[in-house]
Amino acid sequence: MMNGLNCYLRAVKLDDAKLLYIWRNEKETRKNSFNSNLIDFKEHLNWLKKTLQNNARLFYILICADMEVGQVRIDIEGKIGVVNYSIDSKYRKMGYGKSILELAEQELLKNAANLKKIVGYVKLENVASRHIFQILNYQEELKGNMCIYTKLLPD
Repeated sequence: MMNGLNCYLRAVKLDDAKLLYIWRNEKETRKNSFNSNLIDFKEHLNWLKKTLQNNARLFYILICADMEVGQVRIDIEGKIGVVNYSIDSKYRKMGYGKSILELAEQELLKNAANLKKIVGYVKLENVASRHIFQILNYQEELKGNMCIYTKLLPD
């Protein structure tokens, strides 16, 4: 629950291509991404088609009160889930980052039982995202221009 709204994750579909494309190319999202280049739609569509066929990748959209609020992607690499998320610019600074990360953790516990930990990579200057990982009790390691956040999952 966020701001009294029922929030949940739903699996990404090919129909979400345009929305994800807009989110991906939004100025602040690009600034906080390790690949900050503008992506062209055809390239994005090809990437999304491959992503939806990749069994080692979980990809969801956060829905709150019937609104599409953000996206979270988790790449399964052995016993590690690498998490990457973003929130629509209209909904930032409202607590949805915390919600999306908590819900992603729950999905991992349900759908990837062999995982031992979750890892997130965040640019040093992305204070908002760093704060969310910190309040959710991830361990922080500073490395160059990024922070690596790690949380061990229960057995």
